[in-house]
Amino acid sequence: MITSELLRYKIDYKNKKIYPLLCSIDDNSAEYKIAKKIIEIITECYNNKSSKEKLGYMIKLLEYPYKDYKLVRGLYSILERKCTFKSVFEDDRKTGTDNNFNFPSEKYIAKKLTPTDVRRMVFEESALGNIATTEGKRKEIIETVSNKLEIDTETTLKLMWSDLEENTIIYSFNSPDPLVLLFQYNISLIQTLLFNCLKIEIKIDSGKSIGLIWKETLRQVKRLGLMYWLEIDPDNTNSIICTVEGASNVIKLTEKYGNSIAKLVPLIFKANSW
Repeated sequence: MITSELLRYKIDYKNKKIYPLLCSIDDNSAEYKIAKKIIEIITECYNNKSSKEKLGYMIKLLEYPYKDYKLVRGLYSILERKCTFKSVFEDDRKTGTDNNFNFPSEKYIAKKLTPTDVRRMVFEESALGNIATTEGKRKEIIETVSNKLEIDTETTLKLMWSDLEENTIIYSFNSPDPLVLLFQYNISLIQTLLFNCLKIEIKIDSGKSIGLIWKETLRQVKRLGLMYWLEIDPDNTNSIICTVEGASNVIKLTEKYGNSIAKLVPLIFKANSW
């Protein structure tokens, strides 16, 4: 799912309906170009070992020309979950330019020091009486710690704060096809919209999948602990309607129940018609 702040929808006040603004699954659409561009930006940051802060800045710049920040941020939030972020000192890749600095010595690696350990060494050195009241004192403390670690001062400064979220880099990225990303975005959009719904009526009209899909759907409804009831479709006596109580209609609204509702959406999409 995506956050409710990024939900794109249109409200029909006359008929009291709400429609999610789905993306067109077409490689000639404007949404396709946005999705492709975001994937390219993340891939570039991955190859250059750019920080998460710089990645966020580049995504933000993308919002201005396309003028739809909810779409850009929504697509990015899905892609972000396909990334693994680690601090610079944990990255074992030898490529990249943005964070390309001298790697720690064998002595440093043998100690298995973390950024927290490096910060502790700096503060302990400062507590010995060399309080950094001036820029010169600050450089002196950093140089002393760097000599103990047998690394240069630039590497020490980067390692000190490399575990902060904004300074982490993309360690791995599972890049999807832009069309697949748009499809995943549409599913996430519907899931977010249904998160606080009153109820869902499931009616699958596919002769080919009616048995298998219905069986799997009901199994998931029970497994997720959702409240539901079954009834014969008045328009088709050979069809059954499964009505699931929404999160906003239960006695106690919980995030877990809303998430369970959202997990049903991909399953329903497996049917040819629903």
